[in-house]
Amino acid sequence: MGQARFAFEIDEPTEGATACAFSPDGKMLAVALYGEPYIVVYDTTTWQKFTTPAALPLGSAYDCAFSPDGSLLAVAHSGAAVNVTIYNTADWSKVDDPASAPEGICFGGAFSPDGSLLALAMDTSPYVAIYDTSDWSRLSNPGTLPGGIGWACAFSPDGGLLAVTHNGSPYVTIYDTSDWSKLSNPANLPAGAGYGCAFSPDGGMLAVTHVGSPYVTIYDTGTWAKLSDPVDLPNAPGEGCAFSHDGSLLVVVDSSPPAGIVYNTGSWAKVADVGLESQGNSLGCAFSPDDELLVIASSTPAYLSLFETANWTDYLTNVLQVIFSRNPQRPARSLALHQAEGETGGGVRYGYDPAGADKIITLSWPAMSAGDLAALRAFFSGPARGMAYPFTYTDQAGTEWTVRFADPEIAASEVALDAYAVTVRLLEA
Repeated sequence: MGQARFAFEIDEPTEGATACAFSPDGKMLAVALYGEPYIVVYDTTTWQKFTTPAALPLGSAYDCAFSPDGSLLAVAHSGAAVNVTIYNTADWSKVDDPASAPEGICFGGAFSPDGSLLALAMDTSPYVAIYDTSDWSRLSNPGTLPGGIGWACAFSPDGGLLAVTHNGSPYVTIYDTSDWSKLSNPANLPAGAGYGCAFSPDGGMLAVTHVGSPYVTIYDTGTWAKLSDPVDLPNAPGEGCAFSHDGSLLVVVDSSPPAGIVYNTGSWAKVADVGLESQGNSLGCAFSPDDELLVIASSTPAYLSLFETANWTDYLTNVLQVIFSRNPQRPARSLALHQAEGETGGGVRYGYDPAGADKIITLSWPAMSAGDLAALRAFFSGPARGMAYPFTYTDQAGTEWTVRFADPEIAASEVALDAYAVTVRLLEA
């Protein structure tokens, strides 16, 4: 079967992914990888990779985090004397290494909400390191250290707390950042080694993913009481977790298919299973700043999965299909398909209603070829927003072609018309 790919199709990683993070403005998505180049960053307006930094991490990357202003990207990794690499996102130059290197492999990293601190979770004592980002000097170690290998860390939204998940009991250690004193352990500890952690946007909850059922434990940070377990538990040890930016959702990823569960934080009912493309072993997850996308990073194919939170469909492959044949369907929204010059000329407009019963647009050209579909303009009755659609057509020789595209950033002039245009190129694979 011939494959035709749109210029904006995401160039998916070829190595296992361990973590992912959106920039605060949503224009970048960073993905940490087991293998070279160990970190990739996508421009989310085109889903193309930014230029690979000249100075790459020297070993497997396990986490990545943007600073709150988006000017820095920190990558926690292995394989070097200093296992954190920090980039200036303006030009992807490497920031000088901290003078006091973190001990051992860095598995987790997090910036404080004001960007003044960078915390790292490590496999070697003292298991956590905290840096002043103004000069990259290292703060004194907390008086009470985590109880073993540090896997992840997270600051509360007000910056007053730092949570570190780790290998030994109590499996999660929480610090008061004003004096780095350790808070008393929650009465109900996680059932085993803590792997991931995340505070809710209002700071009222702390979620910890861990070994041992129920695989995720959620605390009320006002009392440190454990909340009731969700009815539908993950299928395996929880690897990572993330709250949506509006706080209404919590996603937990684990090492067994479907490898991801989304919960409603009001009821703790399961909203959706996600990560179905992966064979399991999902390790990281992140919501886009507008909460329209959920990304899951996995060490097994598919290494990167993107889902639209409006309907939990795969952002890359399962939104809409168009078959080119005969008899156009016609409901409410319209797609104008413009042929390349030299073919039959002109453009034909057909309607499509994603909420209606008709799920296919059909049409035909007298002479189809890979160059037939030159551009597409979609007119929406509601606010335009980024989506990706796969298209399939069969030419007269019987060759089936597919094309996937995502809209570029919509210009102000186009928004006024409630329309946008994209250019499509078809390449036979």
